[in-house]
Amino acid sequence: MASNLYKLEAIAKRLADQGVGTIGSTIYIGNLPETPAACIAVYADSGAAGVEVFGSTYADTIDQPTFRVTVRAARGTYATGLVKARAVETALTFSNLTLTAANGNSTYFLSCKPAGSVQYAGVDAKENPVFNLSFVSMLGHG
Repeated sequence: MASNLYKLEAIAKRLADQGVGTIGSTIYIGNLPETPAACIAVYADSGAAGVEVFGSTYADTIDQPTFRVTVRAARGTYATGLVKARAVETALTFSNLTLTAANGNSTYFLSCKPAGSVQYAGVDAKENPVFNLSFVSMLGHG
């Protein structure tokens, strides 16, 4: 099983490859920095138990990790933040795709899809609008 960090790095790279942002500049892993105001953070969640697979080319179980993405927009730009959150949702809805992190580690995703719709979380202490998205994925083993 790929480590959580490699999966998150692969997800961040997917967002960058899809033109949603730039890793280290507007896309961050595991934290939402104070600046820039408009940015994206990718976080690991617990996920569901593995699913046993019989008669498959995969290992005995398929992992089902979940992760969440927070999108923060600049103060007064709710609509821009919502558009960016929907771009994240589109970029991270896929199936049968191998994602490779910037360090070269690869993870095979059988599927990745939203666990719900874009959620407006209100504004932060600086009145920047914040949106949250949750995703569930299924990982194949090589």
